[in-house]
Amino acid sequence: IDFLGAVNEWKSTVLQMESVATQIPSQKMKSVSYENFCSQPEVVMKSILAWLNLDPLQPGWSHSDLMSDSLHILGNSMRTQKQILIREDDSWRSAISEKEKRIFEKVAGSLNKKLGYE
Repeated sequence: IDFLGAVNEWKSTVLQMESVATQIPSQKMKSVSYENFCSQPEVVMKSILAWLNLDPLQPGWSHSDLMSDSLHILGNSMRTQKQILIREDDSWRSAISEKEKRIFEKVAGSLNKKLGYE
């Protein structure tokens, strides 16, 4: 898929999510931003689990040994890692050209701003 196709796919996915969200009562939805989850995973997970009325995770869950049998997730590449590493990945910022930035702005810039991004 080329860059324009990726932008259109992203925009379409976000618009579909927004459309579905309008059909669900707000008290049955919890919105979590990628940036907040990456910067404060323990706080965000605690909030999500409380919202779901589930027991909290053990302190330090993000440093769990993923190689243990109880946490093995078939088909997920994380299963081969020693620990969960949650960090924001914004490497795309330096990977796209000025031309691609202009394409994104033209195709999805208004949606991006609506979501709180610049």
